Amino acid sequence: MHIREEKTADYLQVEQVVQQAFSETTTSSGEEHLLVARLRRSDAYLPSLSLVAEVDGKVAAHLLMTRIGIEGVNRALALAPVSTAPAFQKQGFGTALVQEALKRAKEEGYEAVTVLGEPSFYERFGFRAVLAEGIRPPFDTEAGHYLALELQPGVLEGVSSKVEYSEAFQTENGAALHGNGVS
Repeated sequence: MHIREEKTADYLQVEQVVQQAFSETTTSSGEEHLLVARLRRSDAYLPSLSLVAEVDGKVAAHLLMTRIGIEGVNRALALAPVSTAPAFQKQGFGTALVQEALKRAKEEGYEAVTVLGEPSFYERFGFRAVLAEGIRPPFDTEAGHYLALELQPGVLEGVSSKVEYSEAFQTENGAALHGNGVS
């Protein structure tokens, strides 16, 4: 497995991986691949935090972090989506991508990361629902599934704010699409 920044030449392959990864999940909207395409065209997109894991020159997994706004936090990110092609699932690709992305985000000076996903997966990286208690996403969430991670200790202490996501997270009918979870 080789982890690197996504390139323009990867876009179609990445979107196929994202679509395949979410095709068998019950939490999928079926539009996560479209979300990735919209986020790439938004001002929230950060090429350095759009990562792929490749095997033999083919994209096996993808992770995307984008800018979000949290009042009281200077530099915050949303982690969504994390996608692994079905043939590579449960082999550590998602874990490796999350670890690398968090390392890069911290090196780039980001202070906090939020995610909507499976607590049992994200808690092993330090994400906690308790850290997200003062911040509210603009969409409904299952209790305990909206989590946050402080890259700068204490940055979320006392914060009470609604998270501002890129307009790219909105579908054409206005529904919020969040690319939740790991697939």
